[in-house]
Amino acid sequence: YGVAYGSAATGCVAPVVIGLLSASINRGLVTGLLVFVIFSVTAGILMVAFTMMVAASESTIVDKLKASTRQIEMVGGVIMMIVGVYLIYYFLSTTMF
Repeated sequence: YGVAYGSAATGCVAPVVIGLLSASINRGLVTGLLVFVIFSVTAGILMVAFTMMVAASESTIVDKLKASTRQIEMVGGVIMMIVGVYLIYYFLSTTMF
């Protein structure tokens, strides 16, 4: 679970880690380590809390998602079409000028 989550979350967490690293690089080793320890503990607490909440209410969440599958697919399809039209517009507007 940890390796899969880590590889999937790298794109989301990397900017935060790079920002923390660049902000604490001139403040000394102890301050930099303290910042990363605080970040790690906070991220760990949030992951454990979210996992426990999902585990406690798994059946109700799964049932609600199963009942809403059609609506979720429709909304996702509409969003993808809007993004596609925007990308075509952006491509045409930037390559023509």
